[in-house]
Amino acid sequence: MIELGLARIGRLLSHTKLPWRAIHVAGTNGKGSICAYASAMLRAGGIRCGRFTSPHLIDRWDCITIDEVTVAESLFREVEKEVQARNEKDAIGASEFEVLTATAFEIFTRENIELGVVEVGLGGRLDATNILENPLVTVISKIGQDHQSFLGNTLEQIAWQKAGILKPGVPCVVDGTNQSVVLDVVRGVASEVKAGSVFAVEDTAHTTEAGDAGNGEHVGGAGNAGSEGNVRVVVGNAGNAGNAKSFSSRVWEHLPQTDFEDHQRMNILCSFQAFILALKAIRPNLDPWHLLPAVARAQWPGRLQRINIESLTGRSEDVLLDGAHNAQSADALGAYVNKRLRQRQTAESQPGPVTWVLSLSKGKDVLEILRPLIRDGDSVAAVMFGPVDGMPWVKPALPADILEGLDALGLHNVQKYDGNDDILGTLKWASQSAQQRPLVVAGSLYLVSSMLRLLRERSI
Repeated sequence: MIELGLARIGRLLSHTKLPWRAIHVAGTNGKGSICAYASAMLRAGGIRCGRFTSPHLIDRWDCITIDEVTVAESLFREVEKEVQARNEKDAIGASEFEVLTATAFEIFTRENIELGVVEVGLGGRLDATNILENPLVTVISKIGQDHQSFLGNTLEQIAWQKAGILKPGVPCVVDGTNQSVVLDVVRGVASEVKAGSVFAVEDTAHTTEAGDAGNGEHVGGAGNAGSEGNVRVVVGNAGNAGNAKSFSSRVWEHLPQTDFEDHQRMNILCSFQAFILALKAIRPNLDPWHLLPAVARAQWPGRLQRINIESLTGRSEDVLLDGAHNAQSADALGAYVNKRLRQRQTAESQPGPVTWVLSLSKGKDVLEILRPLIRDGDSVAAVMFGPVDGMPWVKPALPADILEGLDALGLHNVQKYDGNDDILGTLKWASQSAQQRPLVVAGSLYLVSSMLRLLRERSI
C-alpha cells in the first residue's frame, strides 16, 4: 500500500540519531541516475557515503549501498527486523516503504557514513525520505506526468509536491530544462520556505552566454530574470569563480560528451552541481573537478543497459534494457532507439524495425508510453512482470491491454505476441522474431528486475 505522510516515519525513527548529512533528490525522471553519479564522485573523493534509491532491482536490500557496495543481506535483515518490531510494538502502522526507509537510515547511522545520497520514493513533500530535516543540498530533476492519483493532475501540482523537499537555508539544484511552470513553482516554494540559492542548471556548452555575474555564476535564464526575494536562479556553478567558460562547457572538457544522451547530460550536470555544493560544505579543500570523471564509472542498471541473454535464448547479439515507465522517459528511450538502433541497421533512408518486449504497471497511460516507441513494421511482445518483493500492491497491466494500444495508435503493421506471465518464453519469441535486428526490453523497472533475476538464476 502507499500511504503518504511523515508521522509514521517520524515515530519509527524517533529514537534514531541521523548525524549524517544528505543530498536529497526528487523528480519524475533522472533522480536515480543523479544519485548514482553523486555517490560515485563521493566515493572517488574518499568520503564515506550511503545511497538509498527505489525500487530495488533484484533483492530488497540492493537499493542500499555503502561506498558503492550493496549492504550485506545479514545486516539488512537484522536492522529491518528491529524496525519491524518497533512498528508492531508501538502500533505505528508504517507502510512497507516507510519500514524500508527507516531501515536504510539506521544502516547509514550504524555504518558511520558522512553523507547520504537519498532518492525520494514518491512525490517529495509527504514522502518518508522527507524526514531529513537538514540536508546539505536538494535536487529537483526533470518533472513530468506520473503518479497523478497521488500527486495531482497538473505539472504545477506535481512540482509543488516535489518541491516539498526544499528546506530553509539549503541550496537547491533544479534541472533548468523543466517547463517554466515547474521552475516557477520551485522558485515560489524556495521563497516561501526561505531556501538557499536555486541553481537552475542548463547545458549551455553550445550557446553563447550573455555575460558574467562577476563570480562565475550566471544570473537569469530558466524563466527567471534576476532575483526574487532571497532566491537567485543561476545558470552556472557555485565553484567557478573567475572562469568565463560556462559550467557545462567546463564539464564536457572533463567528460566525453558524445558518450551521453541529452537526458543523461542534464542528469550529470545536476548531479555535479549538487556535488560541488555538498563538497564546499564538508570538504572545501577537495577539487570537485578532479573527481568529476568518476561519473563515467557509475553503475546504474536498467537504464540504457546493454545485456547479453544468450544463456536464456541463444541470442548472441546484445539486448537493450531500459526501465522507461512513463511518457517522459519513453520519449527519451524512443529518441535513443531511433538514433542509435534504427538508423544503424541500414544504409537506406528508411529506419529499420525493432523488436520490443514490453511490460507496464497497471494504471499507466499505455498510449503515451507506446507512442514514442513503436513504429509500423516493429514486433511487440507484451508480458506481465512477476511479483514485486516488498510491494504487493504493484500489479502488471494485462498484455492484451498493451497490444490493443497499438491498434488505438493506428499501428496495424506490427507483429504481436501475448506472453501472458511467461517472461522466458516471451524473450525466446522476441529473440527469434528479431534475428540479428535490435531487441529492446522496456516499460517497467519491475520487468528489468525480472530480467536480471532470470539471468542471475541461469548463471548459478
